Formats: sequence, C-alpha cells, structure tokens
Amino acid sequence: MSNQYRGEALHQSLRIRVMGEFAVEGRTQHELGSRKARVVLKMLALHHGQPVAVDRLIDAAWPSRLPANPGEQLAVLISRLRAVVGKARISFGDGGYRLELDWLDVDAMHEFVALADEAGTAGRNHDAMTAAIGALELATGPLLPEDADALWTVVARLAAERSLARARHLAAGAALAIGRVHDAAEIAAAALDADPYDEEALRQLMLAEQLRGRTGAGLAAYARLRAYLQDELGVDPSSETDAVHLALLREDDKPASSGSRSAQVRPDVSSEAIVGRRDELARLSEVLESCRTGSSRFVAIEGEPGIGKSALTRSFAEQNIRDAELWLFGKCEPVFGELPMQSVVDALRSHFTTLAPVAVAALLVGVHAELGALLGVENAVRTE
Repeated sequence: MSNQYRGEALHQSLRIRVMGEFAVEGRTQHELGSRKARVVLKMLALHHGQPVAVDRLIDAAWPSRLPANPGEQLAVLISRLRAVVGKARISFGDGGYRLELDWLDVDAMHEFVALADEAGTAGRNHDAMTAAIGALELATGPLLPEDADALWTVVARLAAERSLARARHLAAGAALAIGRVHDAAEIAAAALDADPYDEEALRQLMLAEQLRGRTGAGLAAYARLRAYLQDELGVDPSSETDAVHLALLREDDKPASSGSRSAQVRPDVSSEAIVGRRDELARLSEVLESCRTGSSRFVAIEGEPGIGKSALTRSFAEQNIRDAELWLFGKCEPVFGELPMQSVVDALRSHFTTLAPVAVAALLVGVHAELGALLGVENAVRTE
C-alpha cells in the first residue's frame, strides 16, 4: 500500500460496531448504502483484516438469486464502500478483499475478557472485575442481530456468545472474591437470564445469595435450572453444582426460627417435624438403620418447591447405599397428583427390566396379574 493511500485511509478513523445495531462511527446508515453493501462491509469487518474470497462475498450479498454479472456487481459495491470508508481501507489480494480498520467492538470485547482472565489467574481481582465489566459494557446486544439467520455470522456469533458468558463468569467471580456480593448476584443472574442452563453462573449466584443472607433465593434458582435440565435434556445438574447446592442445604444446621423455610421430615407420616439439615440427615439415618434390622418404615419429606428435598434425598442415598442393598428411585411429577403411586410403579418397572423373567415371576408369586401388567411384566406373571 502506497504512503499516499495509507495517509488517505488513516485520515479518518474507522471504528465499527457489530454488537447490537451495526454502526460505523462517523458515518450514517444512508452513507453506507444498500443492504448488500452493508453485508459486504460486515463480512469484511468480521474477518479482522484477513482476505475474504470473492465467491463468499457474493454468496453473502446475494443469498437467494445471483445477478447476471456477480463479480462486476460486487466490484461496484466495493467501489461505493471505498468512497465511504476510505479508498485504501479496502484492498484486494490473495483472491479476496480485506478491510483495514482501527477498532471493532467484538475484538475489543475479546481482548477485555483475555485481560480479565489473566488478572483473575494472577489474583488481581479488582483488575479482573474492571476488565470483565469493560467487556460487558461493549456487548450492547447480540452480534449482528439483523443477520441472525445468515450462515456467514455463525462462527463469529458463537465466539461472541462464549466470550460474553466468560466475561460474566469472570466478573461475578471477581466480585465474590472482593466481597461485592450484590454485584456478583446481579451479574450471575444476568448470565442465567441469557442462558438458563449456565451451571457456573448458577453456582456463583447460589454463593452470592448465601453470602447476602438470601439462601432461599439461591435454592430457588437451583430448582429452576434443575427443572430446565430435566425437562429439556433429561439430565441432572453436575456434581459440582450439586455440591454447592448441598452446602446451602447444610448451612442451616441450627433450629430454624418460626416463619423460616425448612424442609420437614415426617417419619411414619406423624406430626413430628424435624428442622435443620443436620437433624434431618440424622433422623433419616435412624430410620434407615431400623429398616436394616427388619422393620418397615415410611418417611415423607416435605417443604416448599425449591427448598432442596430431592437433593437432600439423593445426597443421603449416595452416602448410605451399600453394595448388598437394593435402592429404587422414582420421580414424582406434578401431573401425577391423582396418581400418587406412579413414582413407585416407575421405580419397580425400571428395576424389573434388569431381571430375568424367572426372577420377576418369583418376586410376583401370589400377586394379582393386573400388577404385573401395570409393571410391564405380565408375561412373567402368566408363566408363573
């Protein structure tokens, strides 16, 4: 590039924004020209000064129907763009066009995230939070939302989403580290709003809520994410998330005051209530030992939605199960309100599918055939 052209190109700074509404600072939308011209400029900007093949630019500008002379038409668009951004800003070489720009908001966001990551690793949490917040402030919206369906934006959009999620994690983590728990809670909540399956953000939110005395809010957030995972993906939260959740459950190991939320364990459906997670686990252990000596017991665990009943039960089972014992698990869905034993049936059916027919028949000796049909093992019952 000649000095004459370089001087012309750099006479006016070229700063482009692609997060949120597309904009070239100092230029109006009208000056940028047609939609096709803007598409070409966006695509060049996203390639960070690297050449973009002519065929790719043509496909992006005319996705449905090509003009009679697409190469010539592209050259016309490039000429018009050069008049707006500077003749030497757009050059041709290596089979494609490249754009020389001074600043791109998504690049700056990636750089801020890298700085935040480096500072956090070094234990400079104030610097990490400052850099992460800088990244978040640049993300005024998703990358090129008006081109959300365009294939040429996919890679850049995914990279921006990952970087934005990382910025939120770094900002919330740094805020927790320096004691700004309210900021941490707000940032982590925003991350969950953006991605309801973001378990790292959930763990940060639960910790922040615990530190600011809102453990119930953290437990409710866990319940929401767990429901999302089970309904949409059929999986449970990770062991790391469950560990934080269990820590919140165990936080309340003192008798709860009147009006506070607590799960209640009712052995044999009596009116006795046990409050405090330590006491609950201890009482469950007592009941379990009673069963191991030959007694039959029924225990109901009660509490508000999201208080952690399922996590309490699962944790207790994981800590106490023995190799020689059979533990069956079933899930109580809200739609089973009029079918209170459906979870028991599901648990038994799941177990019976692992057994040979003769073993199933032996277990169901004397049992009415309708139960076998309900469990899906009616053939074994008839054989017996």
